[in-house]
Order: sequence, then structure tokens, then C-alpha cells
Amino acid sequence: MPVDIVALCFLFLIMSFVYLIVVMQLSTGFPPFYEGAAKTDKNRFQLFEHFPKSMALIFVPLALTALTTQPFFAALTGFVCAWNGWRIRNRFKAHTTGIDPWFLPVFIPYPSPKYKMLVFDAWTLLNAFGFGAFVAISFSA
Repeated sequence: MPVDIVALCFLFLIMSFVYLIVVMQLSTGFPPFYEGAAKTDKNRFQLFEHFPKSMALIFVPLALTALTTQPFFAALTGFVCAWNGWRIRNRFKAHTTGIDPWFLPVFIPYPSPKYKMLVFDAWTLLNAFGFGAFVAISFSA
């Protein structure tokens, strides 16, 4: 079965949207894996102050995708969503103090500050790839 580039572009778009949504949820404290998540209005504003302009960047290629049905614009929208998610992740990394101690069992050592975003990355990427796999399997049948 040949790989369809159009299907891959739209699958990447879906996975990028899911990644952006999960990053926004996790950075606002749901699920509460991290200490110092954006539970106060001040922290939430600092994490999302760039977001209105970034959302405008998402809707331009998304509108072009809807109008032209070109896979290039779908892939471009996916890259913009992934870029926005990465920006929120980096801002969250600067604001958080690390993984909440209740989350780690006693037998797991606390990760070094170098790997404090390991749970964040695992949660967001596994959700995005899991949903993408679900969509791919659903439409391939």
C-alpha cells in the first residue's frame, strides 16, 4: 500500500493540534504533575502572553488549507502548532520548579534538573502520537 503524502500531512496536522492542546492543559496544571504550574493569573499571563499573535499564525495556513486543499498548507499549520507548543513548553520550563513530589513513587529517584521536563515531554508526545495512531488506524480500515 503506497504512502499518501496528503494523508501524512493531515495526520501531522492532527497530531500537532493535539500536542498544542495537551501542552496548554499541562502547563495550566492539569494533570498536576509539576510544582509551580500556572495556577495564578500572573503565571498564566506570562506563559500565554504571546498566544493571541501565535493563534493568528495558526489560522492563516489553516484557512489556506481549507480554501485550497493543498497538503503543503496542512503541514505548515502543523509546524506552526508544534512551534507554539514548543514555545509554551519552554516558558513553562522557565517557570516551574520541577516535578511534584507526590507524582514520583519512593523507589524512583528524583530526576536531575537537566531532565525536569521528562514527564511533560513524555505525556504530551505520547498523547499526540497515540491520538495520531488512533486516527490513522480508524481511517485505514
